[in-house]
Amino acid sequence: MSLLRKLSALIRKNKTSKSRRPNNRRCVLEQLEHRRVFASVSGDFNGDGYDDLVIGSPEDVVQGSANAGTIKIHYGSKDGVARNDKFDDPQVVSRRTLRFETNAGDRFGAVLEVGDFNGDHVDDLAISATGAGVHILYGVDDIGLVETRSQYFPSSAFALAAGDFN
Repeated sequence: MSLLRKLSALIRKNKTSKSRRPNNRRCVLEQLEHRRVFASVSGDFNGDGYDDLVIGSPEDVVQGSANAGTIKIHYGSKDGVARNDKFDDPQVVSRRTLRFETNAGDRFGAVLEVGDFNGDHVDDLAISATGAGVHILYGVDDIGLVETRSQYFPSSAFALAAGDFN
């Protein structure tokens, strides 16, 4: 069974609701065919009650820049992620689509974390570009992760954690 099918099966088993169950989030770091290491997380980024899947591909080439990195967002449905009719056409985000300069070695998507950072009860996504800071994409009900509603922190991170620390 392919890794994406395994992740889809896992997400199908872990449907979320507006009440948020923070302990059911999964993070997977897997090597794919000895070529790439990527991170993946799930969260309900569009508030529909189904987990969505984000796959970080930090070794992707973006406009000629090696290892600049991208993330791919696959929205879930009642049938899971793999059966969603948009699975073969994910939302692809890079530093370039966020209107930042893209450089070789940025490794955007190397580290991912899910949390409700703005308190609206919809999951948001923190993305580390290990060579170029941390970006936050905010989830919006009935829409999903919106690139135009992002926030940037210039400190690079090799690990991220989300929680209610106060």
